[in-house]
Amino acid sequence: MTPATCDTLKLFFSFFFQVIISEHTNPWVKINVSQISFNLLKIHENGVRWLHCGNIDAHFNGKFHWRFNGSSILPKKIEVARNKLILPNGSQKNSASYAGVYECCVRESLGNACYATTVIYKPPNRVFSVNNGDEIKIDGKESLLLRLGSQNRDNFSCTIDGESKTELIFTSSPQKGRHQLQIRIDEMKEDLFGKYKCFINHKGKQNQFTSFLKLSEKY
Repeated sequence: MTPATCDTLKLFFSFFFQVIISEHTNPWVKINVSQISFNLLKIHENGVRWLHCGNIDAHFNGKFHWRFNGSSILPKKIEVARNKLILPNGSQKNSASYAGVYECCVRESLGNACYATTVIYKPPNRVFSVNNGDEIKIDGKESLLLRLGSQNRDNFSCTIDGESKTELIFTSSPQKGRHQLQIRIDEMKEDLFGKYKCFINHKGKQNQFTSFLKLSEKY
């Protein structure tokens, strides 16, 4: 073995043991940030949903390593944009496949940490069509899916007892020439009971009354 080879091996083993010591003295800490239902993730421009890292240091400029259920392989079509994941438009169609634990691992000045967010998916307990005059008794613990069919869709909105509710999430999917309009309610809060009036604004005809459904609390 030549002197040059010996020097190379010494450098290699020196670096190798430094890595081991570094990982031992600076272990990774898992921090559970939050648990959220997929359907409660805010929908942004272009229909995408964001999942933020949630790390402590807001000014961290290093690398963000994302993992899904312990693997570096993320669900299909998810994009990584440093401190956030971007779930694609239309992801609600396969929302069950996006459920799991997302970890964002960073080497911050305070130490090495993996920030975990659990995304859960629960199918709705009950599904209703929005038909004129129907009144449904609802248990406060139930989750609902309200559906309304339409030939066209330019703009879709609903009110509860005449008031708009920003927490209601509207989705649409074409089905054989018609649009299936849906409202997903995961938590039946007190202010979500009442008479639902739904409108479709089409070709300049604003506030065209479509149908209504009344949800009442079951005692």
